[in-house]
Amino acid sequence: MTYRRGKLLKDAETDRLGLVVKDHGGKVTLRGVGEESGEEWTCPKYRLMEPSSTDRRGLGLPTGAAP
Repeated sequence: MTYRRGKLLKDAETDRLGLVVKDHGGKVTLRGVGEESGEEWTCPKYRLMEPSSTDRRGLGLPTGAAP
């Protein structure tokens, strides 16, 4: 799977949320958001997952759930 730049993902090993900066082969570079704002790290794709509704709510983003 290829991730587009700017997609919000969660690193399942570290529980950090980040936006995709670069997708390069089996790894993705993310830029932290929220408390991790601005810090970049690279992790293998197998550790990536979609953020939960709770994660999104913590950033003030819509969750897709009805009120």
